[in-house]
Order: sequence, then structure tokens, then C-alpha cells
Amino acid sequence: MLNNSLISIIVPVYGVENYIAQCIDSLISQSYKNIEIILVIDGSIDKSDQICHQFATLDKRIKVITKNNGGLVSARKAGLKHATGKYLGFVDGDDWVGPNFVSELYESIASTSADLVIAGHIREFYGKLEVIAPRNSKGFYNREEVQEKLLPSAIYNGKFFQHGVSTYVWNKLFLRASVDSYINSVHDDIVMGEDAAITYPYLAFAKSVVISDSASYFYRQRPNSIVKSVPDIKKEYQQLSYLFQHLKNNFEKHELSKLLLNQLQFYFYSQVLIRSGGFIGEQFSQSYLNPFQGLVENSKVLVLSSGSFGQHLVAAIQRIGKYKLAGWLDEDHIESQLSGLPVSAIEEILTIDFDIVIIASVNSEYCDIVTKKLELLGIDKNKISPLELNFDSLRIAIKRIGFDLDSYEFSEKLIF
Repeated sequence: MLNNSLISIIVPVYGVENYIAQCIDSLISQSYKNIEIILVIDGSIDKSDQICHQFATLDKRIKVITKNNGGLVSARKAGLKHATGKYLGFVDGDDWVGPNFVSELYESIASTSADLVIAGHIREFYGKLEVIAPRNSKGFYNREEVQEKLLPSAIYNGKFFQHGVSTYVWNKLFLRASVDSYINSVHDDIVMGEDAAITYPYLAFAKSVVISDSASYFYRQRPNSIVKSVPDIKKEYQQLSYLFQHLKNNFEKHELSKLLLNQLQFYFYSQVLIRSGGFIGEQFSQSYLNPFQGLVENSKVLVLSSGSFGQHLVAAIQRIGKYKLAGWLDEDHIESQLSGLPVSAIEEILTIDFDIVIIASVNSEYCDIVTKKLELLGIDKNKISPLELNFDSLRIAIKRIGFDLDSYEFSEKLIF
């Protein structure tokens, strides 16, 4: 019989009045009862604080902490000051958990005395549920196995934009005495990659880890998170700089620093690239990913993919006016439409007059799959243009916008 240890769950609360009741209700309904629920109201902009206080009157396990708005990092730190449990978990205020969420994680970590348990989660979007399982095999990993089997692919698994271990803190359970210092070391200025700033340093130095196949955390994909908007690209890059300097400083202290720092570079490349949209500027000739090379003016361009690159590409075509946008397609067109994007199904390509279809993704697996699908639809392969990724030219482009690739410092040159 496992000891019934107290578990602290920190819930940052900001602008989630439409979701927070479901979140709290799912926590107080846990089959594992020995928990404390720490609701951190990070500045009140709606009725979330009222809802939190109402629940606190109904369940003595709930603590409500009110503070001035300072962001996710500061909210988690504030919650940590009031946490008294042996183990620590996190839930976002717009998400919810299944009734056995805590018990499943607790059984995995307590039965093995591990420092960390990593589970799967369920992505929800307009009622559609998708189970996301951990990429690593289920089981217990001692220190040697963590270094040999988890760390070599944790941050970058050899496929661009893919992690071996997810960045999220909310599908994990931590040993509080061990993770405290990692949480407190994250600077409040880090407002991008806040989860990665905790997860990867903690994982790197963990003595033991459990990978669980449970998936009881429901991550709510809100429509406004699908649509990409970068109002201040310089600020975006500076925020990235803070995150990667933090990760670099942690990894330099590790015995496998070379391994971790190499992965960190590819993680950095992916983040800069996705936020810049391939560095598409006012002149396409300046673009790092120049999908228009060889096209004559007024060519009819069809964009396939409504992710970050697709959105940047469509916006650039419309803004500059050198080429004509023939259409916008995606396999997940329904999700895109629900988010307000005018995207159609791939099969609609048969009804569109176009000169070239650009697959706006640097995920090689996705490009291969989509290319085969287009060829099966009878599309001339000479009209299909996937983006090509060259790391040497990517490094040059990143330097040109003002990043130091050794220190990750950003100098705000931004010439694109």
C-alpha cells in the first residue's frame, strides 16, 4: 500500500472565466483526495477571481492566492510559495483533467521513488479529442537510462520541430523538493517557452524518470491559439533570447553538455524559423525560405498548410502583390475554418486554376505525405513545391537578424 502523500496542484488563473469552473470542478472531483489546489489569480480582468473564491468556500483543499499580473512564471512561483505537498503538479486554468489524473501520476512516481513522471494528454478542439502519447517507451528509467535513452532525443529527436520529450509541465508530476530550485531559477521575463524552461533542465539532472501511458489531462486548443500573429517581431526574438540563454546556462553545467547544447541549437532554429515565417520580408529575394524562386510575376500560387508558415506566406502574398493567391488548402481545413481562416480541403485543388502549389511546412514527413496525396489526385509533380531546409543558410539568416549563435543574445539588428 502506497503512502497517501499530499500533492500540490498549482493553477495559474488569468482571463479564463469561461473555463475555470470546469477546471476546478475536475480537480475537486479527483479519485485521489489528498491534494491541495492552489489557484493563483494573476491579476483580475474578468470574473475568474469570483469563481475561484466561490469554490474555495465549498472545498477547504483550495487555496486562493491573489497577485498583480506578472505572467505565468511569476504566478507559478507565487503558487510554489504556498505549496506544502511532497509532489507538485500543474494545470492550466482553461484545461481540465479526468477523475484519475492525479492517482495515475501518483502511483507511477510513488511506487518507484522517481523524481519525475511523464504522461500523455488529450487535445480537445471543438469537441474533437486526440490522444497524444509520449514518444518514449513506457517504464522506469534510472539515471544511467535517462542519460542513454531519454536525453539524446529529449529536446530534438532528429526531426525538425519535434521533441523526444514534450515541453509541457501539466502532463507531469514532480518531486517538489527537487523541482523547487528549477522553478525559482526561471526569470520572470521569460514569457515564451515557460514550460520548457522548467522541464528540460529538471529532466537533464533527474536521477530517475517514469514514462506513463496514461492520458487524463485535457488540453483545450482554443481557436485564437491556431491563428498566428506577431505584432512585434523584435520583442518576440528578445523573448526567445531570454529562454535560450536560460536553457544554455543550465546545460553547460551538465556532464552531457555537448549533447544537450547541440539539441538546443536545433530547438532554437525551429523556434526562430516558425516565428519569422521563414524570414519572408518585403522582398521575396531576401527570404530565407524562398518558395517563389523561378516564378514569374502574377503567377497563380496555391498555399497548402494553414500552420504558422502557411499563414505568414498567405499574408506576404496578399501584402506585396507580386503573385496571385489562387487558394489556401489544408488537410485539417475544418479546424482552420473554425478558427476563422478561409481554408479549403486538399481535394478542392482539382477545381482551382493554379501555376504552383507550395507546401508551407518544413516537416519533411508531412511534405512527403502531402506530395504523394497530390500526385494520387493527378497533380503534375512539377507544380508541387515543398520547402527545402538548409541549416547552413539558416544559420546565416539567423545571424543577419541579430542573434549570436553561441550566446543566444539578440542585438535587434533585424534587417529583414
